[in-house]
Amino acid sequence: MASTETSPALPLDLEREIFELCALDGPSSILRLVLVARRVNEWVRPLLYRSLVVDGTSYSINDLASTGVPVYSIKRVAALDKNSPTSGLAAVRHLFLLSSDDTSDKWTSILAACTHLDNLSLMGTSTKWIHLISSLPLKHLYAPPEKIVQMLGPTFAHLTHLEIFETTKDRSLWLDKLASLPRLTHLSFHDRLGTLFRQLLRECAGLRVLVCLAGLGTNYEGAIELAQDVRFVAMRCDNYVQDWYMGARWGEDYWHRAEIFIAKRRAGEIDSLQFEMEDGSPKILPL
Repeated sequence: MASTETSPALPLDLEREIFELCALDGPSSILRLVLVARRVNEWVRPLLYRSLVVDGTSYSINDLASTGVPVYSIKRVAALDKNSPTSGLAAVRHLFLLSSDDTSDKWTSILAACTHLDNLSLMGTSTKWIHLISSLPLKHLYAPPEKIVQMLGPTFAHLTHLEIFETTKDRSLWLDKLASLPRLTHLSFHDRLGTLFRQLLRECAGLRVLVCLAGLGTNYEGAIELAQDVRFVAMRCDNYVQDWYMGARWGEDYWHRAEIFIAKRRAGEIDSLQFEMEDGSPKILPL
């Protein structure tokens, strides 16, 4: 009787690279690829969880189901590391922790297991998480500022995209901290920060995109000066979780739309003084 485990026709490292490229190019094919052979299952199954949205409440899980965003419970995610024969949660590259219950040991253990994250979104920042976050090779970070702002600097040497959900009353540290990030090119806030926007555009030399997600309107302090810098964009992002997931999976999020908008302003396709753009966040994800 022939073995059900097919013998590799190529060197294992090359075969693995081919299967992983196929899985990343079309994640919907992973459930078929895992049936090819046991070794292929071990290689590509963790890629199912490359982008994870995790929540502790059934409300969010049920509420987002119709949008196409897969939301996992804490219990299910914790099981991934135990049941995987290989890397488990170490395969996760994009992680969105929806719940603000950041004191739970379960949340801490999940974050601790995701050791190769380059994209992290947090609704809370427990003090238990600070040392975990500071050791990650993050390129994208979405977080409240209370603890994170104290860590800005050499800790986030690889950070290119930073979104701050809300700002502290004491903003004296912001300029120096943000200007010290060597690779920061994309920065966004949910608050209208008055003169700080203009200062950031002047002080952060590598900044290519500065977004205000507080919505549209004309009550921006120094709006005339802001409008003269094409890097500044004001927009809404009503379908936030869907937008984050689109960025994680396909690279098409509000950052991407802002870049296109800025390019059109530079090219004269849009009035160069027009800094407000319409919300383009998806309500439902593509199949």
